[in-house]
Amino acid sequence: MSIIARGEGIAGGALKMKCTDTAGTFLKAALVAALLPIYPPAFASKSLPLGTVQTALKRANGTADAVAAVIVSPTTFADGEWGVINGQAVWRLSISLPGATYVAVHASSLSLPPGSEVTLSGGGRQHSYSGAKLQRGRLWTSPVPGDTAILTVTLPSTSTSSAKLEIDSFDAGITRQGSGPTSKSFVVPNSADSDGDVNYECVRAEGNEKAGRATVNVNLRKPDLVTVSSGTLINNAAGDRKPFVIGARHAEEGPSYGTVDTTTERKFHWNATVPCGDSLDIAAAVHQTAESDGATVRAMFGDSILWELDDPVPAAAEAYFAGVDASLPTSSVQGRPARSGDIFFGVHHGGNGPKQYVEDQDSLICGRDIRFGEGNYCRDGDNAGCVAWIISMPPSSDYGRTVPGSSGSGLFDANNNILGTLVGGGAGGDCNSAGDILEGPDEASTYQALYTAWDGGGTPATALRFWLDAANTGNRVIGGLAAVPPPAPSATLTVAPATIVAGSTALITWNSTDATACTASGSWSGSKALTGSESTGTLSEGTYTYSLSCNGAGGSASKSATLRVTAAPPPGNEGSGGGGGGGAFDVRLLFAFIAIYLLRQRSTRSGFMNVDVK
Repeated sequence: MSIIARGEGIAGGALKMKCTDTAGTFLKAALVAALLPIYPPAFASKSLPLGTVQTALKRANGTADAVAAVIVSPTTFADGEWGVINGQAVWRLSISLPGATYVAVHASSLSLPPGSEVTLSGGGRQHSYSGAKLQRGRLWTSPVPGDTAILTVTLPSTSTSSAKLEIDSFDAGITRQGSGPTSKSFVVPNSADSDGDVNYECVRAEGNEKAGRATVNVNLRKPDLVTVSSGTLINNAAGDRKPFVIGARHAEEGPSYGTVDTTTERKFHWNATVPCGDSLDIAAAVHQTAESDGATVRAMFGDSILWELDDPVPAAAEAYFAGVDASLPTSSVQGRPARSGDIFFGVHHGGNGPKQYVEDQDSLICGRDIRFGEGNYCRDGDNAGCVAWIISMPPSSDYGRTVPGSSGSGLFDANNNILGTLVGGGAGGDCNSAGDILEGPDEASTYQALYTAWDGGGTPATALRFWLDAANTGNRVIGGLAAVPPPAPSATLTVAPATIVAGSTALITWNSTDATACTASGSWSGSKALTGSESTGTLSEGTYTYSLSCNGAGGSASKSATLRVTAAPPPGNEGSGGGGGGGAFDVRLLFAFIAIYLLRQRSTRSGFMNVDVK
């Protein structure tokens, strides 16, 4: 017979006891632990009514850039099942959101003891949270595909009295918005799906990789829905790796367009890609390698918004701080081609999908009244300072397109520097002589130039420069930077033996790590391999110093070794010592002594034989 204990921290709900003294409290805890089943818990189910889910999905589908409906449904530990696995209390809940394309969980209140872990699994994917992620007092999980999921909470021991979980709502993913404001007339073979979306992994190359690594999927959670946009991690003049992400203001503010909703929660999904040929119709968060929770709005101007993440970019993101080019695009921005012949490209998470790509070679720039839909996003008087890049799609675009969810993504040049952020798409593929964006036969994507927002508004709440050039260096062009500092090189160098006699040789041996080049100096010179050995050659008396310097992306390392060469002994006296006959014996003297002895012996014998005895 099995016993399932239910309730908030087990101690409530089905198991009710009244203990007032210390002994009673101890007994209560012991009985609670004893009542926990010593096997994996069963799966209690939390299934939301089909009508409730469908109504929420329909409402979210009517909102631009929405990717999920937020369905309020308070849930606590009382709704799941507890058990014990390997001496740890484990709670599980099966979640069903009929018709959803993905499931995520939002806990407005969370208090778990150190060493706990929360896992959401489903559709062959799993997201786990532990450590600092569980110490924020709340939790918004990344989604798993499908309309069902398993939520698991594992505690470090069988004690559950200090654990608290209050789930306020669930995210139900809606069908990816495949139709966008732009279209595609021709594509690179095998790189695009039937809608004309180009999978970034199909065209990933050295020339666009830094921009790709800087691009991040942005989810903004509001009271009744989750919206999606794209953003770019960017460097600042100090090069201090502050995690600034630039994106689309309209994605943050929505239809109100005036103030930031303080209840909005922000989540950033890193490195969300799928192999070339795989479907793009799956939420980017499903494929991420890392995520960042929380960000603060630093500046907004026009349709640009600058966030600073609450935490450093995780190493698993494999991210890159993109370079910034906020200079005036040309000497005249009124309807002129920008850098004729250059390639401009964008990386984005259109439709909340994995990374996608768009490219154009004949961008235009407009320099005046920039209006998109009913809003005038620049709003700086006569708009003379507003500059936008226009990427025309068919027939002049090389390949790719932008769709809802691409908003806020970067437009990059051949240096992988970001030039502007995507505002939107639609009719308007040209500029007139006054610099106005014109309605035209071609569809186009419009990017607000960083030039516009760099000084826009002139205050820290509006202008990018207060954050990206805090020291006021005046530099509008800032190079990119790796998110994780490269490791510092190391080097070793030995000379053996350390002392030799003149006319002899020694062996130099060296090795380096995390270096790209090594150079010798001192008693040797020239470029050297990253690891190796070589002879000193025969040397004369003296002291020799061999130095090696190895350089890499993370700095340099130097090592030196000293060799002492002593004088050779005089010929015929190698190794002889001082007086006292302590030197080596000369063999020639031995032969001489033997010869003298033999001669004397012979003489003695001859004399004896010739004596005449009478």
